[in-house]
Parts: sequence; structure tokens; C-alpha cells
Amino acid sequence: MAKKKKPEEGPAGSPAWMATFSDLMNLLLCFFVLLFSMSTVDEEKYEVFRSNDYSFKMTMPFRLKEKIQQIATKIFTYFNCTGVVRFDFLYNSKSKELFFNEANTIPGSLSIYLFTHKGYSFKEMYNLLKKVALIAYKNKNINLQKYGHDTLNKINMNKY
Repeated sequence: MAKKKKPEEGPAGSPAWMATFSDLMNLLLCFFVLLFSMSTVDEEKYEVFRSNDYSFKMTMPFRLKEKIQQIATKIFTYFNCTGVVRFDFLYNSKSKELFFNEANTIPGSLSIYLFTHKGYSFKEMYNLLKKVALIAYKNKNINLQKYGHDTLNKINMNKY
């Protein structure tokens, strides 16, 4: 009786397609770096964009605004947040129910108009955030925590 041959194993390491894929990604990155290096910033257009006031007036009862601020502060403190965090809420005007939707710790841009009424200039806000980031970097060994889906139940939102 003939002995069965063991099936040949593939080479050790990454699959062959990985080398081609990584080369392609490297070329794509180089292409975008090249495009960026050849671009110019139109300072006049940038200044017009920067000076635009993107704020909008939203009318809501003072009590509701106060409730949203209190809940956002409580969540910010509970989760040991630092820096700029945008909290999104949903409000059902018919049932008068307020729902916390999400906390975004990396909001797409630093919209300075959100802080001007608090008396911060852009430079002051930038320096404050830089200071907070440096402290966080120095304390890098802070324990990471995982939160379950019911964590927000511990924060009594109806109390406010």
C-alpha cells in the first residue's frame, strides 16, 4: 500500500497578495503626498472661510437648555472626559422627552463660536486644549475602562 503524501504547506508569513496590496497602498499614499505638496492655499479665501460666523440661533426653553447642560456635564464627569466633547441629544417635543444620543470626543472641527460666549479667544482655547493634551500624554498609563450598554442608566437623567 502506497504511503499518502502530506499536503504541502504554504510559505510561512503573510499571504502573497499582501505584498502587492501594501505596495499599492504605499503608492497611493505617495500620490496624495505629491498632490498635497504641489497645492497652494489661497490666503484670501481662507480668511473669508475662517471669518464666517457658523453659529445659528436655536430657540428652546431655558429649562430644557439648562437640563441638557446639566446632563452633558454629568456624563462628561462620569466618563472622565477631557478636552472638547460634543454631546448630541434628541428631543421629542410632543412627549417632552429628552434622549442622550452620543458623545463625540473628536468632533470634526473646533468650532470656536461655541466658546466665544464663555470669553475664550481662539488662542486661549487652543492653549488650554494643548495643556490638557500634554497632561493626558504624561499620564498615559491611566487605566482604560470598558462600559456596558446600560452604563447610562446609572446617570439619572430625570433628576434634572
